[in-house]
Amino acid sequence: MTGRRADAGGQPPPGAAGQRNRCSSSTAMDALNSGFRPQVVRQACADRTAGLHEANLADLDAKYADVIELALVLARLDDRDAVPGRS
Repeated sequence: MTGRRADAGGQPPPGAAGQRNRCSSSTAMDALNSGFRPQVVRQACADRTAGLHEANLADLDAKYADVIELALVLARLDDRDAVPGRS
C-alpha cells in the first residue's frame, strides 16, 4: 500500500468492498492505523438493506475513513490522466 500511496501523490487508493460492515471497516481501520487517510467509495460497497448501508457508512465516515462519491473518484482519475508525464 505504501508504494501505491507514493504513486498516487501521497493519496491512498479509494477502497471498495462487497459488503460494508466487515471488509470496509477492517480495511479502513488497518489503513488508518498504518498512517493512511482511507477513503471508501459509497457506491462501491453494499449491505443487507439501504438503511443499514447508510447507517454503517455514517459510522465508518465518523470513525475510520472518508466516505466519498464515485463521481469524485472518477474526476480525480480524469485529472490524474491529464497531468503530463503520468500514465
